[in-house]
Amino acid sequence: MLGITILMYGCNTIKAPFVGLAPDLSTLPVDEMRSLAAEVEATVKSGNRDAVLEDRGGLVVSSEEVRHAIRTRCARSELIREMLDAGFIFEEDNGLVAIIRNGEYKARTTSKERDRHAMIVMGENGNRWTLYEGIMKDSNLETRSLSAIQSIFHEERVKMMASGQQYVDAEGNRIAR
Repeated sequence: MLGITILMYGCNTIKAPFVGLAPDLSTLPVDEMRSLAAEVEATVKSGNRDAVLEDRGGLVVSSEEVRHAIRTRCARSELIREMLDAGFIFEEDNGLVAIIRNGEYKARTTSKERDRHAMIVMGENGNRWTLYEGIMKDSNLETRSLSAIQSIFHEERVKMMASGQQYVDAEGNRIAR
């Protein structure tokens, strides 16, 4: 059981040994990816589950897996916003969200709420991985482009964050917008 726990949570807490290396943007069409990421994140923020995003510049978002991940993120967007507003989670620089596990969080929430938050974050991060990997695979991009995709989505998401919501900046510091 301990091994499963480490596998489930280890990836969220152990940072890559090459922290500080910039993503390799040469592996993808950067302008098209920024445009796509901005549109996806605006769609998610609006909660528009019926939006149909089009493939562009060689980037494919029309697979059922990617569309489902976007729709599910749209359905969950209000919960994620509430958790960001409350200061319970933050946007990591790897394109995922993480719970801020500190004494204040524990004091302000019940065990049941913390369990619910963990499930929401796990679902959100799972859908984000599906999105990033789906774009990479369906667009026939190199595997090394994955970190660039994550970085671009993170940058576009941060632009849309509300005041007070927390994220990790380019220097690796967690700050509030």
